[in-house]
Amino acid sequence: MSNLNKLMNLILEEPCIVITDSDTKMMILSEMDFIADVTFKSVKEAENDLLGYYDDIAIYLIKHKYNLKYDRSKLIYESLIIGDILNDNNELRNELKKYYHDKKKYNKRIILATKPSRLLEYALKDYEYINFEYEKNNNIHAYKYQDIIEEVEALAGRIVKIYKDNNLYSFDDFIIYIGDSEYLGIIENVFSFYGIPVSYDRAESLYSIPKVKALIDNIDLDSIDLSSLKDNDIRNAFVNCYNKLVEIDFTKDDLIDELSNCALRKKNTGIRVRGANSINPMYKYTFIVGFTFKNIPTIHKDDLYYDDNILESININTSFKENKKEKEYFINSIQSMNELYISYSLNGISNKYVESDLLDGIVEFNVDNDYKFKYSMERAKLDYNKAFEKKLMTGLDNEYLSFYRKMFGDINKYNSSFTLINPKTIHDLLLDNGKLKISYSKLEQYYSCPFSFFCNYVLGLRVYKNTVDVGNVLHLFLENYFKNKSYTLDMAIDEYNKNNKKELFSLREPYKSKYENILNKLIEEIESENDTYNIKLIGTEIEKEIILPNDDSIILSGKIDKVMDKDGKKIVIDYKSGSKISIQNDPSEDSDKKNSDYYKKYQLFIYLLFLDVNYESFAGVFYQRIMPKNLKDLELMNNGKLFKPYGYKEDNSTLPFDISGNKKGSGNINKEQYDKVMNDTINLILDYKNKVLNAKFDIKPLEGNCKFCNYKNICYYSFKEDGDLDE
Repeated sequence: MSNLNKLMNLILEEPCIVITDSDTKMMILSEMDFIADVTFKSVKEAENDLLGYYDDIAIYLIKHKYNLKYDRSKLIYESLIIGDILNDNNELRNELKKYYHDKKKYNKRIILATKPSRLLEYALKDYEYINFEYEKNNNIHAYKYQDIIEEVEALAGRIVKIYKDNNLYSFDDFIIYIGDSEYLGIIENVFSFYGIPVSYDRAESLYSIPKVKALIDNIDLDSIDLSSLKDNDIRNAFVNCYNKLVEIDFTKDDLIDELSNCALRKKNTGIRVRGANSINPMYKYTFIVGFTFKNIPTIHKDDLYYDDNILESININTSFKENKKEKEYFINSIQSMNELYISYSLNGISNKYVESDLLDGIVEFNVDNDYKFKYSMERAKLDYNKAFEKKLMTGLDNEYLSFYRKMFGDINKYNSSFTLINPKTIHDLLLDNGKLKISYSKLEQYYSCPFSFFCNYVLGLRVYKNTVDVGNVLHLFLENYFKNKSYTLDMAIDEYNKNNKKELFSLREPYKSKYENILNKLIEEIESENDTYNIKLIGTEIEKEIILPNDDSIILSGKIDKVMDKDGKKIVIDYKSGSKISIQNDPSEDSDKKNSDYYKKYQLFIYLLFLDVNYESFAGVFYQRIMPKNLKDLELMNNGKLFKPYGYKEDNSTLPFDISGNKKGSGNINKEQYDKVMNDTINLILDYKNKVLNAKFDIKPLEGNCKFCNYKNICYYSFKEDGDLDE
């Protein structure tokens, strides 16, 4: 039985409170397909509940009272709970009484499924609790390297091999623990060449951001101008820090301390990378890199306000005991992992490391020759260029600059254009008996950025997506419901899973009821409009493939979500499960500033090519949202506005749809406008053919696309965020 299954069985015996880390919590929740009486608590949350806690505004009051530095004030602040235990510091405790939150009493079975802090161990001494014990496996592969990049190259190579050999479609079973922070940058760099997405939870001090520092240098606490903070996340975090201090008489120095201790978290999706202090044995495949002395396990310092004698008198671990416990926990975790690959290198890029004797007698580290990295000048150019661009963008030096200079001398800057690709190669890859197959999705990706098209359709790089899009399931439901009114959401989920070769989709309560409610409102809106304006259904999910009349070497294919009839004229509707698309009022006009939505108007008119619709048989083309994304959308759904189709309709049409896109306007188009946009649509397709077959794949992203691009980790395009363009 796996450790996860063992823990699941323990949890489900009876109601309980589970104290664990966030990764383990998410693994447990992903396995539950029913409602269980279980409450999850982090170590810090459990500490606060069982011992009580002070709002951290108290740190600044202590700082002012005793005229101390922030770090010393924080030690006194953290000692107040122990002070409560020792009946110490009564005067200070009384002064901070309004900031204190009383302790809680846990009345359920408690399961400790993570490494406890010393304060949590003290808090649990009055409770009977289950300390979850992992099963021992001893399935350990141990390797050593002379160079840190070779170690990370081997890590990437093994992950790819496991991924392919086991026909996996996600990285949910993988986790990487790093012993030193310099590994993270190297993993991000090396993994980008393997197409492995990386998920890290990395905190950046708000005060370390150059724009925030520049603001503080010239700040007037009574009149703050935040116009220089154009990033919403940074601005909101700054405002929260400022507002937190407003209730006390704070100084600029206090604000700097608060900003320095405010972590702006950065997350993305892919294989998990965590620090070694968060280790747990739940994953199927675990990789630990940087296993060297002083890196693993974490070493605790004497950082509490009370000395060891006082801590021992109240049964709280001293630093010596805490370090001993840390080693025991780490060794037990190592021996309990399902499949562990552990490694170290003695030479980093910026550090030198010393071998650890922690696992002597348990496992032997062997020199790894299976995944030895062979340096190449071309690879060095790519790495060097990324480091050089980082310095240009951030002003920060990168370890790769000096590393590759030392190995290869001066390296010319890499040119990220694709002028040397042989068009004949593209012809061989993309043409089928002289025919070029085109779909709207290919057109959109090419014009969004030719490089991303090249990665997807020419190189065939598969991009991992760790979530199943609920929009696909809703599309399937709508496709079948209007053919069979007894078709249900459960039937759509079953059919989707039957045909889906990747991850299975499931909906548990209360989410199932939520989406059923959304669909009921959507259907009510659609049927009401159809009945009121005599609109009839022609078909749903209509697949079409035609030869372009203007060029018989082009085969145009696609699928139309819904085709309707209004007084003998055709209406085309495309469902969108995401946010509303911003479209021009007049589709026949060209935009000077093409954003990520610009080419989406052509999707609707390409569908008219499939149906051979002229202006005389044209009633309208519309997008229709089918899923709310936020609270504002929920309000629009409840008042009937969210599901109103929007797009373009014939002039003088009586259709009631909100055809104005994101701006106010009629949205009606006359015959002259219609003929022009249809001609532009055909010219766009012909232009696409010419550019693709002539290997025009330079990196030229449309504004707003880079942050969502699946291939940005292997792209060398240097760009600034929109908010920085004027600086």
